[in-house]
Amino acid sequence: MKLLTDFNSKNAAASGSTTIFKFQSKLHFRLLAVCLTALTLSAPVMAQNLYRYINSQGNPVIATTLPSGQADKGYEVIDKHGRVIQIVPAKRDANQQAALAQEEARLKSIQSRRERDRELMRLYSTPDEARSALQRKISEMQIQIELLQGTSLRIRNLLNSKRQESDNLKKANKEVPEVLSDEINTKTDRLNLNEQRIAHLKNDLEQVRLEFHADIQRLEDLLRQKHLQDGVVEQPHITQTLLAGDWQSRDSFWLDWTLNNNGTFSTKRKDPLTGKLVEKTGTWTLNNTLLVFMVKHKATTDSRGKIKKRRVAEEIQSRILEADTRSMVVYLEGSSVTLNRP
Repeated sequence: MKLLTDFNSKNAAASGSTTIFKFQSKLHFRLLAVCLTALTLSAPVMAQNLYRYINSQGNPVIATTLPSGQADKGYEVIDKHGRVIQIVPAKRDANQQAALAQEEARLKSIQSRRERDRELMRLYSTPDEARSALQRKISEMQIQIELLQGTSLRIRNLLNSKRQESDNLKKANKEVPEVLSDEINTKTDRLNLNEQRIAHLKNDLEQVRLEFHADIQRLEDLLRQKHLQDGVVEQPHITQTLLAGDWQSRDSFWLDWTLNNNGTFSTKRKDPLTGKLVEKTGTWTLNNTLLVFMVKHKATTDSRGKIKKRRVAEEIQSRILEADTRSMVVYLEGSSVTLNRP
C-alpha cells in the first residue's frame, strides 16, 4: 500500500511540474511574439526616408517631417545614407507658370531657328544658289498651274457645249435627258475642283516666294557672320576701350558682362528654367574681333539660394560680329547674341 501511495505522490509531483513547464513555455512564447511584433512595427520607422529642405533662414535642414508650407517651397527626399531619392520642385503660381510657358516657347523658337540656320548652310553655299533654287521651284509650280489651267479650259469648253445642248432642248419644250444632266453636273464638279487646285497652287507659289526671300536674307546674314567669325573681315574700330563697361542680354541668353579697363571681367548668366545663376570672374583680352575670357573663379547659386564656389582654369572665346557704343553682337555657343548697355 505504501508503495502505491509513494508512486501516486511522485506522479502528482511530476504532473504539477509538467503543468508549470507548459505555463512557462506559453508565457515565453507570448513574450517572444510581442517582441517580434514590436520589431516588425518599428522597422518601417527605422528605415523611413528623410526630408531635406532650406528653411526661412536659408540653412539646409534634414528632418523626418516637413513643416507646414514647406511642401510648396520644394524639398528633397533622401535615404538614411544621404542619397537623393526624389526632388520635389517648388510650386509656381499662375504668373510664374505663364512666364515659364512663355520662356519655353521662346527657347523652342530659338532652337527651331538654329536648326533652320544649319539646314540653310548645308543646302546653299551662296545666296545665288538659293536664288537659283527659288527660280527652279517657281518654274515647276508655274508648269503645274499651266497644266491645270489647260485642263480647266477643256472642261469649260465641254461644259459650255453640254449646257448649250440642254438649253436648246428646253427652248424646244423637250425633256432634258437624265444622262445629259448628270454629265453637266459631273463636269461642273470637276471644273470647280480643278479651279480650287489652281487657287491653292497660286497661294503656295506666293508662300514659296516669301519663304525663299526670307531664307536668302537670313543666309546672307549667316554668311556675313561666318566671315566675321572666321576673321575674314577686320573691324579696327572695335577696341578694348569701346568694349569696356557693362553689357546685358535678355534675348536668347539671360547674360550680364562687366568688362573692366584693367583687363578683369565678371559675368552672370541665369538659366530661366532652373533658376540657376552662374557667376564667373577672371581676365579678358581682345585680338582683332576675338574676345578671350580666362575664367579663374566660378560660383553657382541654385534655385534655393545655395551657393557653391570653386577655382577653375577655363577659357571661353567669343567672336564679335558688330559693336558700337550702345550694343554689340557676339557669336557665342553656336549662335549670335546681342548685348546692350544697361
